[in-house]
Amino acid sequence: MPHLTSSVQSPNTAQHGSPDDDQAPGGIFGYGKTKPFWNMWKPYWPEQALHEMNANHFLLDVGALSSNHDRACEAFYQLYGGTVDYGEAHSEHHDGQRLDMENDDGVVWDGMGRDTCVTATHIRRRCIQDGVRATRCGATAAIELYQLICTDAFGVGSTHEWVASITSVAGPLSGTTMTHLFEIHSTKMVPYSLGHAISTSLGLWYTLCNDFPILKRVYDYRMPQWRHVHSYLEVVAPTGRLNNSVDLTIFDIMPIIRMERNSRLVHMDKPFLVSIATSSHVQIPTLELVLLAVLLALLPACVVAPHVPLALAVVVAVTLFRRVQQLDFAAIPTCYAMMWAMRRRVRSLHQIFDDFHAPCWESNDGVVNLVSMLKPSFPRQLLKNSPKQDDSDDDWSDAASTASSSSSCASDPQDAPTEHEVLDALYDHQETASRELRRGRWYVHHVKKNHMAGTYFDSGAPEMYRNLFRLITERFEQHTDAETDNRSSPNLVSMDAPARSANASTTTRFPVVLIHGVFGYGKTKPFFNTWPPYWPEKELHEMNPNHVFVDLGMISSDYDRACELFHQLRGGRVDYGEEHSKKTKHSRYGETYERALHPNWSADNPVHLVGHSFGATTAIELYQLLCEDAFGVGSNHKWVRSIVSIAGPLTGSTVTHMVGLHDAQVMRRGSVLHMIGFVLAYYYKFYNRFPVFKKVFDFRMPQWSNESYWQLTSPRGNINTTCDMAVHSALPARRIERNSQLKHMNKLYLMSIATSPRSFHFPKAEVATFAVMVLFAIGKFPRWWPQWARLRAFRSAVVLVACYTLKKRMEKIDIGKVPTLYGLSFLMRHRVKTLHQIFDGFDADDWQHNDGIVNVQSMIRPWFPKPQDIEREVQQEQESLATNGMTSSASCASLSSSMARCESHISIDGFHKYWEEHEELTTQHHVDGNGTHAPRPRIKRFEKGRWYLYRVKSNHFAGTYFDNDAVDLYKSLFTLMKLEYEQDDHTSPPSAHYQNGHGHAMQPAATIG
Repeated sequence: MPHLTSSVQSPNTAQHGSPDDDQAPGGIFGYGKTKPFWNMWKPYWPEQALHEMNANHFLLDVGALSSNHDRACEAFYQLYGGTVDYGEAHSEHHDGQRLDMENDDGVVWDGMGRDTCVTATHIRRRCIQDGVRATRCGATAAIELYQLICTDAFGVGSTHEWVASITSVAGPLSGTTMTHLFEIHSTKMVPYSLGHAISTSLGLWYTLCNDFPILKRVYDYRMPQWRHVHSYLEVVAPTGRLNNSVDLTIFDIMPIIRMERNSRLVHMDKPFLVSIATSSHVQIPTLELVLLAVLLALLPACVVAPHVPLALAVVVAVTLFRRVQQLDFAAIPTCYAMMWAMRRRVRSLHQIFDDFHAPCWESNDGVVNLVSMLKPSFPRQLLKNSPKQDDSDDDWSDAASTASSSSSCASDPQDAPTEHEVLDALYDHQETASRELRRGRWYVHHVKKNHMAGTYFDSGAPEMYRNLFRLITERFEQHTDAETDNRSSPNLVSMDAPARSANASTTTRFPVVLIHGVFGYGKTKPFFNTWPPYWPEKELHEMNPNHVFVDLGMISSDYDRACELFHQLRGGRVDYGEEHSKKTKHSRYGETYERALHPNWSADNPVHLVGHSFGATTAIELYQLLCEDAFGVGSNHKWVRSIVSIAGPLTGSTVTHMVGLHDAQVMRRGSVLHMIGFVLAYYYKFYNRFPVFKKVFDFRMPQWSNESYWQLTSPRGNINTTCDMAVHSALPARRIERNSQLKHMNKLYLMSIATSPRSFHFPKAEVATFAVMVLFAIGKFPRWWPQWARLRAFRSAVVLVACYTLKKRMEKIDIGKVPTLYGLSFLMRHRVKTLHQIFDGFDADDWQHNDGIVNVQSMIRPWFPKPQDIEREVQQEQESLATNGMTSSASCASLSSSMARCESHISIDGFHKYWEEHEELTTQHHVDGNGTHAPRPRIKRFEKGRWYLYRVKSNHFAGTYFDNDAVDLYKSLFTLMKLEYEQDDHTSPPSAHYQNGHGHAMQPAATIG
């Protein structure tokens, strides 16, 4: 499936004459001139369109099931001419023949190191395995050919200058998990597995073709290097010579093998690199299916009354035939079964390589995982073990970095260069003309096609190649000078996001730790890992791979969760502390985390803490413990760069009062909280006795596993009287007391993302569709309802259509916008109105606004005892804030009742535009005092120790998987972290912080607006 294509004239053109349609000097594009079934099968490539737009291309025929090395050798000799030589060492190692067929008319390279612009979606061919189209490994074969050329493996004086560009179309650059679907997990074929069954059928056909050469005209594997293997047993047995050689495509495309090869790539900073990635998006051919259904319905009628029905059937059949001819097989669900099977298989895989992230690898086009198409990647441990180059000219660091790390495999987030960028259009003059295209950087263009993209069966292939040829001719072939080798910090752009400059990347330098709230979860999902994720994992991984998910106690206290969070990041056994464990009467030690999520955590490598809901106060508690060096590792405030709260109860939540917990912190017998605790305690003891049920729902509270059922359920039990649960930590009075004790909050960046109490959209269309479905299912109609509409068949059809429509609409519904939590919001608002002075300065009018879980007033910032004093501070600081370009929150974050209705949010588009203009301004040069030009110093717009408020129109699901706007929210947040929080501190503007030990509490919140 690779093929090398060239769009420049070869020096040998004059020597060999004008090229014909199939053999053209100067490039390769190939799967073949020789088509299956006596050359009557449809072409693999859109040959006619290619010849019309660019006759300077070449189509190759290489081994259908051969390894990348063998295919690269065949490609070279088809281009250069001569007998294919696989190499003595390679043939002896894999027990294959060294010499192959002879090629006399190779015309591409002249052997003089000329820059012949070879691009490669290169050497691609189509493999049929048991009715399933196998992976296109042409891109990896093209890379292998380039490696052999760079090392002059063929002894013709070749160098990296022989190839100007490499283009991959749906290439498994980092392997594909389809191999695991076939139960091929290592270099040994598993007997009686699906892979063995497929290889057996293919092997039988191969031996038949060797015995009866005429069958090669039906389908030829083009693998003459194995013609000395005659025995059926040696071909089909798992331990036979063919499978045992590990010299086949199926082994080369295993992710771990592919990544190991990627770690040894050299000179990948020399050619231009383009990857055209496909999609899991499909279009249902509705009209064609309707015509097929009508045709099938007419066929029985043609037998009974063959006149009118037969005529209609002929018309329908002709119409259907013409429409099928015009179908885009790359857009319809041709590969859907394989896509579904691969997705299911990935979910059941464990660490098949270091840094494997299953949600990122789930998306596929039926053959190749989408993340594998972005660029060649390799795990972190392979980078550390990779050999070093002694020759400085080889520049191993550039080669490795270019070939390395996909989104999940960056070696060092701080030092690795930007690996790939997204091209919105394959050739957009306005975009590409104004931006520099550099060698060694993978440029990714996404198409909404399946794995047939770029082939004859893709109706959009001619347009894609036309744009590709323009890109090659107008951009790649103009860059003959050496490219600058500047590298920036890692930049992983979302598949659907617009390409941005490296400075506007959403990949942060320091890890972002995402902390879930009560009843939340991280990587381990409930119901046997089948429940939807808590975070938008796939999108987060694409826009910023430098993040970490943690799994903490679902209903544990802030202190316990902070201890668990520290040891998950740092590694080791959770130690809740001797004093704390004695006070709370639970076990001192918890889970042991052998694998640290952030082992190099230190003041020089800090983290950003992002907490949703109760996770926000957990982040603050961890920061306090780090400042005190409570874990004895020499930690201080520099270990945390910023804290971001998303709908966090920074000053507690009155949901505690709604469920029956009051300031006395003692649970009332028979209260709602007591009933909930009774059920949870019963399940907790149940799954401790039967651990298999932990996979259904795990509270992750091992410190309480030794408690009796009575101690867990009684209002006077240890778990309730010690107040070491999340519900106690969320009491407003207790939270305010803790806020007054906070320290060093003026030494990190603080952001609060507040939700809205009233912004929701009623799903009218979904409710109406459901009502129609119920009405037709029951069959109760008014008298005037037509008789034909009462028929069971008609009603069933309407119900099916309504079900399908409702399913599609529910998949797109924004849970963060619909009134999902309206009932809880109403109850909380009603309960607040009945509360008296639950703490000093409490105002029911301010605290009644909530999102169903947390009061909006509490989300703004951590308040403490007398908010009315802080309001006066807010008014005093309005003027100073205005000079810094930020809007004071006196009008929208004060204690007035109109606070919740204040429009103080900004749009995501405006946010990105703001940062782009900000970067353009700060990168301009100015004349300094010495009369020389120097870059403008960066002016930071955010101060440490001040809470900045950002409002979103969502309920408490904001920022989670169930919020459709979460992706834009995190994109803005990561941009903010990268451009502001991670810059040098000396660029910050001066600001007066209060020296009261908890500087944040006396700082007025500012609103981004």
